[in-house]
Amino acid sequence: MRRLRTQNPLGSPAEVRICHEAGPTDYRLVRRLRELGGHCQVVAPAKTPKRVSVATVAKCVVRHRRVDAGQSWKTFLQDHMAGTACDFIVVPTLTFNILYGFVVQSHDRRRMLHINVTAHPTAEWAAQQLTEACPNDTMPRYLLQDREANYGWAFQLRLKALGMEQLVIGRRFPWLNPYAERVIGSIRRECLDHTSRSVNGTC
Repeated sequence: MRRLRTQNPLGSPAEVRICHEAGPTDYRLVRRLRELGGHCQVVAPAKTPKRVSVATVAKCVVRHRRVDAGQSWKTFLQDHMAGTACDFIVVPTLTFNILYGFVVQSHDRRRMLHINVTAHPTAEWAAQQLTEACPNDTMPRYLLQDREANYGWAFQLRLKALGMEQLVIGRRFPWLNPYAERVIGSIRRECLDHTSRSVNGTC
């Protein structure tokens, strides 16, 4: 302390200011420093100036929810469960003829709503099958389908009359209709690959 006071570049004794962190020897150290003529100031560890990181500031910033963030996960699930998928399946027979099966499946529980077979699939026949698959009390909101020519103007008019919205997948993208394609694959593996089909559609 005496050396610090005497080694003043201005030539006159200067006041020595000391700042130390609080600890178990605070009072004895403060008294001794003041007896030697120093101005002592005790600083708590929590009051020591520190540089705040960016991560700490980011945690304290209030985050407001965006209004235009898009639909929520709950809305997505509700829209998904309100849909129905349909597709045609080609079945070759023993006499080298072709039968066409029409499959309608619900998205909510993957339930098979309707299935039928014909040798001459037309838009009128597909529209009738859709009416039988979806009664008035269980009408879905959406119908997911591909771009086959069997869905003609009669089928589209029946969709509008039933109040269903038509969702058409892209060209050469059958995996965009995954549930219908999966149930058709199950029908092929579990049923058609182990049986023989006749001309009239019986197994």
